[in-house]
Amino acid sequence: MAHNERQRPRRPRGVIILSLVLTSFGLVLALAGMVAPSPAIPAMAYAGGTLYFFILAWGLMKLRRWAWFATLIAMAIAGAELALTPVITGRTALAPMAFLALGALYLLLPNVRTVFLSGGSNSR
Repeated sequence: MAHNERQRPRRPRGVIILSLVLTSFGLVLALAGMVAPSPAIPAMAYAGGTLYFFILAWGLMKLRRWAWFATLIAMAIAGAELALTPVITGRTALAPMAFLALGALYLLLPNVRTVFLSGGSNSR
């Protein structure tokens, strides 16, 4: 390897796990749309959500900066929605909120954040 080439940062294991979780969410959403679609949810919403999860997972695996930001934004939106769940349905959503919080805190760890925000060739 030449001295002027940048060495690619190592992909943290947690990023791999988070990417697999996002891919799993996309697969579950796709299956839900095919097997038991809700009449209140348009088919394109299932397809769009599935595509969104797959794109986020791919971007995280490729250590793209935009994927880091988009995942944090998606987690914040989902967290806000889950915070309103008790008001709307009367049921709490503590377990999903805990998983979202753990995922967001993981992405914000200094060593993980640095991998995505280092400004290297993977910041596209």
